Amino acid sequence: MIFLKELPWLLASAAAACCLSVAHYLLPSEIPASQEPVLAVTSLTGLAIGIALAYAASLFLEKKENSPVVDDKPTTLSKRGSYITWHIGRRRIGPWWAGPEADAPPRRAWAGQRQPPAGNQVVYHENAWHQLCVGPCESLRGIYQGGKLIFDGPITQDSHPSGSEVNLGKEGKFTIYWGEEDQPVNNYLGNSDRVGISSRWPGMCYVVWKSKRLGPSPHWPMMEYVLERKPKESILSDSDAWFEPDYTFPATPNMAVIYSYSTGGEGSGYLEVASDQSYQFDPSDKVQLWDSSSFVRDEFILDLEYEQVNHGTPSSPDWRVHTKFYITGGVSVGDASLVSIRRYTLNAEVGVNPAHAIADMLFATWPYGLGLDQDYWDMDSLEDMGELFSEQTGGEGLWTSWLAADGKKGL
Repeated sequence: MIFLKELPWLLASAAAACCLSVAHYLLPSEIPASQEPVLAVTSLTGLAIGIALAYAASLFLEKKENSPVVDDKPTTLSKRGSYITWHIGRRRIGPWWAGPEADAPPRRAWAGQRQPPAGNQVVYHENAWHQLCVGPCESLRGIYQGGKLIFDGPITQDSHPSGSEVNLGKEGKFTIYWGEEDQPVNNYLGNSDRVGISSRWPGMCYVVWKSKRLGPSPHWPMMEYVLERKPKESILSDSDAWFEPDYTFPATPNMAVIYSYSTGGEGSGYLEVASDQSYQFDPSDKVQLWDSSSFVRDEFILDLEYEQVNHGTPSSPDWRVHTKFYITGGVSVGDASLVSIRRYTLNAEVGVNPAHAIADMLFATWPYGLGLDQDYWDMDSLEDMGELFSEQTGGEGLWTSWLAADGKKGL
C-alpha cells in the first residue's frame, strides 16, 4: 500500500532522471567554451521538467474532496435509506439515522422568555429517534456523548424489556427497544406529528430520546452506544457460541451493610443501605447475600435507586444518601436476617466464538444474516473451527466481535 502511494513520486523522479540523462548523452564529451551557456540552459531545463513532474505527482496524491467539509472525523448521523449497523459481539457504535420529532424542536432551558435571565447560559433539549443496529441485542453497556461517558450500564433485556424507559437525570430520558421480532408496537412514534407510522420496527434495535440535553448548541453531539449482540441462530452444535464473563469472589470484596428492607416480588421488594453505593455496585452485578455469620445465597442486582434520608431532626437535619438494591427473586420476610451485600468481581472479557460469528453472518435468516444455503458449504470444517476456538472443548478460548457499519464493510 505504501509503495502504491509513493508510485507517482517514483515515476516523477525517474522521468526527471531520464530527461537529464538524455540531455547529458546528447552533449559532446568536451564542450567548447563558446557552448557552455547551452549546457547551463539544458541543465536548467531538465531541473524545471523535474520540478513540474514532481508537482504533477503531488496532485495525484492530493486528497479528493466531494464536499466543502474537510474534517476527517466521521459523523454518526445519516439519512433515510442508509444501512443500519450489523454487528456481533460487543461493539461501540453510532446511530445511523437520528430523527428529531416535528413536535419537539430544540428548546431552551429558559423557555417563555426572549432572552436568558442575566447570568444564565442557554441550554438546548430535543427529542429524537436513534436507529442503532440490527437486533436483537442482549445488553446496553454504556452511552458516550462526544467521547464522554454519560451512561454506565449495563441494562439487559431481562432488567429492562423493550419499551422500558431509563432516566438519566439532567441528560434526559430514553426508551430502549432491543430489536426482537415481537417487541412492542411504538405508538409514540406513530403520532402524526412524529414519524407517523405505528410499528414494532421488528429486528431493529433503537432508542427514543425525550428531552435529551444538547448543551449550549442546538446541534446533536457525536453519540455512541456500547451494545452486545449474540448469534441469532444456533447453527453450529459442537461448540459454545458465546464466551460468558467469569465471576470470582475476591478475598476482600466490595461490601455494604444492610440498613433496612422492604418485602415484595422482583422489581418491588428491595434491600436498603444507608450510604451512597454508586461507586461500588452497578445494575447486573452478581452479589452474595450474608447473614451475621455465613453465606445465604447468590443474586443479581436488577436496579439501584438513590434517595435522600434525614438521619437527624427537622431542626437539626442530617441528610444522607440511601441506596435501594432491587435484586433477582425479590425480598421476602425470611430475608430479615440478612446483614450484608458482597459483590463478585467480573472478568468482562466476553465475545463470540469466531466460527459462530461466520456461521451467523452467512447462514442466519435475512436480515440477521445472508441466509445462504448450507448445502454448498463445508460445515464440518466450520464445526472443527468452532471447537478449536472454544475453551470449553479444550481449544484456544479466542473470542471476537465484528461490525458492518454501512452494509458493505466488515471490521
